[in-house]
Amino acid sequence: MVTEGEAYLSITANHFWDSYLDSATVWCEFDDSTRIGGVSREAVMEKYGEYVRFLWNIPVKEALSSQYRLMNRLESAALQDSSVVPLFEYMCSLAEESLYGVNSDFRNEEFYIPVLETMIRTSLESSVTEEVMKEKYRKELECCSKNRIGEKAADFIFCTADGQNSRLYDVESDYILLFFSNPGCTACKEIIESVKSSDKISALIASGSLKVLNIYIDEDLAEWFKYMPVYPKEWINAYQPDLRVRKEEIYDVRAIPSLYILDADKRVVFKDVAPPAAFAFIEHISME
Repeated sequence: MVTEGEAYLSITANHFWDSYLDSATVWCEFDDSTRIGGVSREAVMEKYGEYVRFLWNIPVKEALSSQYRLMNRLESAALQDSSVVPLFEYMCSLAEESLYGVNSDFRNEEFYIPVLETMIRTSLESSVTEEVMKEKYRKELECCSKNRIGEKAADFIFCTADGQNSRLYDVESDYILLFFSNPGCTACKEIIESVKSSDKISALIASGSLKVLNIYIDEDLAEWFKYMPVYPKEWINAYQPDLRVRKEEIYDVRAIPSLYILDADKRVVFKDVAPPAAFAFIEHISME
């Protein structure tokens, strides 16, 4: 029996749904719209949130393994028994909301990829797999496949307020907090204040171990220059002169603000991560 540590978390995540999916009685009561697989939708939603927390606390490769195992089991069950299709659809909708929703604190495109691949591949007789929906999922998969965790981030040119051009790969630091922001954005201002108010993050910035690259990817430079006094002077505050990030979509900036964390080799540690998770990670590395 493994009862604690990383091994416990990994085993639990990988077998989290076994008791539910293995039950002979779960595929029932679909006539009741408040229940899914014989269990209340609220209970399944609550458990899915718990499951996602496990994914966040194990290595990425193991989290992906758990996701592929879950999606393969759901797809196989739904293909064998049409009464399972509503459960398949509901679990996919929970994944989209939790792992891809721009307002989710647990969004993680890496964990969403197995879900997208399954929905694109499956041939269930269901509205969720109609060709128009599959095209949507293909587009989402294309976006999620850019700048994946562990891969090198796409390089780009940026220009600071004094007219100096540079590139992402020219920035040298143990970690880079890549912050896509807009002037006047309320959520962006909250991130600025959170970083400034954290003694641990401020110490990392002061030591040079962490650099914040604050990037504006739109065209209204007058508004950006006007907002310059709001940005901390110790940050690299810049705009994207060729607009390549936005026009060529080399980064999947679905909403502003968007945060990425890169390591010294410009490999992606976190992609479009929610601010609480980003700050928790940065404060953790300050203690190493």
